[in-house]
Amino acid sequence: MASDSPELLAAGWTSAGAAAPLRGDEASPYALSRRIEAVAESGWRGIGLHRADLRRAQRDSDLGEVRRQIDAAGIERLWEVAAPLIGSAPTPVPYAQGSWGPAEADRLLGSNCWYLSGDEAAQ
Repeated sequence: MASDSPELLAAGWTSAGAAAPLRGDEASPYALSRRIEAVAESGWRGIGLHRADLRRAQRDSDLGEVRRQIDAAGIERLWEVAAPLIGSAPTPVPYAQGSWGPAEADRLLGSNCWYLSGDEAAQ
């Protein structure tokens, strides 16, 4: 990717396939090595992985192998973001299906958010 291109991070759900939050096991059904390759081939400069994926990788091989695969693919960002979450992820907050998410999310954003037309009345 050219140096003037934005350095985009593929969030964990970007390559996770049918995995989703709050569905029991949140690990992706796809092999981590293939996800790393796909993210790199698509031009992303970083990859986000969920704790469940990292725990599976740690159980099935080791995180050193995951690191080598990420480095070989040219992906630059993961470890400085993921390391604090491995083993100490926050507890998910449930919310109603079809809603905009839990009120806790709004408090995290503070005034740094926007609403779609008509949504202001719902706030």
